[in-house]
Amino acid sequence: MKRIISLFFILSMMVVASSCANSDIIFNDNAESLLKEDFVENNKISGAFYTYYFEENEIPESIGSDLIHDESGYYTVFYQYNDCPRERQFIIESDEDFRNVFKDDSSIELNFEKQRIVLYTYASYYRQQFLFDKIIVENDTIICYYYRYHKKATGDGGPPYQRWIYIVCNKTDISKYSFSYYEIEYD
Repeated sequence: MKRIISLFFILSMMVVASSCANSDIIFNDNAESLLKEDFVENNKISGAFYTYYFEENEIPESIGSDLIHDESGYYTVFYQYNDCPRERQFIIESDEDFRNVFKDDSSIELNFEKQRIVLYTYASYYRQQFLFDKIIVENDTIICYYYRYHKKATGDGGPPYQRWIYIVCNKTDISKYSFSYYEIEYD
């Protein structure tokens, strides 16, 4: 009996893994331009800097004195939201969810009967392109691995900003996702 249960578990995991086959994955590492502004504004994260521009008479008292005055007459403030989560994840499985998150002119085509979008946001120091590597199933979690190339001994990071990435993949019974990033260094 234990062998039958073990065999059933292994077969079910193979089905899940094949339904998340890497060739069926669409990966976008710079998705913010496709998202509705109010959705982005309502889903800030901690660890990222946000830039706001004010005229002198519009500066909120809560901002304090960390202002930079530029030649255009505006004040710039870099602000961090420390009371927000460090990362956020959204699973989009219907046309209605899609319309609430993505702009009307976004060019994503999918079939919600078979596919879902997993949208992930976090604070990133790097603006370079990230590349999709693979998806694996581990226990009850689907892990999406992605990476970037990094030249040794270069300081290519910057102030942390909120980065949005998404994957489009086939639907499975698993709805728990994790995102893992790594670097490939070169000379």
